[in-house]
Amino acid sequence: MLRRAVAGSVCALIMGSSILGAQVRGTVASTTTAKIESVRTDLTVTVASDANAPTPMKGTVSSDAENASGQTDSYATTPRAQSALLANTRLGTKTRRLKDDPNVQTYLDVAKLGLNGFEIHTALLAGHKYMIADCLGIKVHAGEFVLRVPDPDLRVENTGIVLTFSIPQISFTAVSLRFRPDITDAAQPCHFSGAQGVGASAENVRLEMHFDPVLDLEQCKIGSMGHITQIWRIGKLRMSPLPTAVADLSANIIEDGLTYLSNFNVVDRIVAGFNGAAGSQCHA
Repeated sequence: MLRRAVAGSVCALIMGSSILGAQVRGTVASTTTAKIESVRTDLTVTVASDANAPTPMKGTVSSDAENASGQTDSYATTPRAQSALLANTRLGTKTRRLKDDPNVQTYLDVAKLGLNGFEIHTALLAGHKYMIADCLGIKVHAGEFVLRVPDPDLRVENTGIVLTFSIPQISFTAVSLRFRPDITDAAQPCHFSGAQGVGASAENVRLEMHFDPVLDLEQCKIGSMGHITQIWRIGKLRMSPLPTAVADLSANIIEDGLTYLSNFNVVDRIVAGFNGAAGSQCHA
């Protein structure tokens, strides 16, 4: 991440760059203008959370007041760490860590079946901004992608349960960003520009998720997923065209999108599988 002093210099550079201005405005650039592509390799992001604490997100919500006059965005709710299936759940007096249950492998097998091959259709966090300085950054307006989970591995380790899977490629459609400063507005440049289309893809994406579920033996279901740690690794990330000064922020957008989908899709699938197995064990 650039320091504020450096960011100020970069901001001044952007304001005076006619080449970048042509790309941000979406007009036809001259024959001497090179295509700007953000390529990041070997990215790793770790997200840890406990109970119902809010999930750490790198982006913050930006209102329509920060956009160019009269332009609006859609907005997404910042996800929370715990599965929706565990909302308002109170543990009974008799509990056991799932990893210590004599039938833990049955739980893992059922949950793995629920994960294998399912598709997640999700969106990037619309309405969130990612800033280097007060007048230098980008804002997500839209962006969707499909994630298909291939052959997940679910196993017991000393600290609890570990889930891993790898995805060869994720392609993003209709990704739209707003840029600050808005160099098309010389009078008031420090708002976000009009929406600009950006192509995006991520290759060799891997998730490693650690959690320590607690089984409620009285209610025959999972009462808590415990401490959750998600480690996303992206082999290569591309976003093009993108202004050089804010290229590094593109990784933060994708990381937040992956965190969002794993909280609300992957974890829910795991909890549903564990609960199904718990019901069968109770009524066996």
